[in-house]
Amino acid sequence: MYVEMRDKLQKKMVGFLTDEMLAEEYLIKSSYSKEFMGQDEEDPGARAWFLAPYLQTSLCINECIGLSLSMLSGNLKLVESPGNRKDRFSSLLYGIHYVSLIDKDLLREEDNGDDFDYIASLVQSV
Repeated sequence: MYVEMRDKLQKKMVGFLTDEMLAEEYLIKSSYSKEFMGQDEEDPGARAWFLAPYLQTSLCINECIGLSLSMLSGNLKLVESPGNRKDRFSSLLYGIHYVSLIDKDLLREEDNGDDFDYIASLVQSV
């Protein structure tokens, strides 16, 4: 799965959110600034809610950078440095793998028949 993910990243088939600092600047300048800053006073809960996806993306990227690759009896092994975890990396890895499986399934379905057969199979399954 790691090799598959590396291949998708090299081919730029996977995109990430921008840095949380750039996202904060954009949100302040955008039409969402009232919601972002809070209606009557600066609301830290609203700021945290808007910035959470960007922060998690940055943490995931930093986690991926912190991993080291080693060969163990012919297999690849990813090792995190002491005190670090690889939970976000594992989630990203499984997400990319799952999307690849769906992609392959959809490509196979397109090759097997026309759209009418596909829609009819969906209706019968409901």
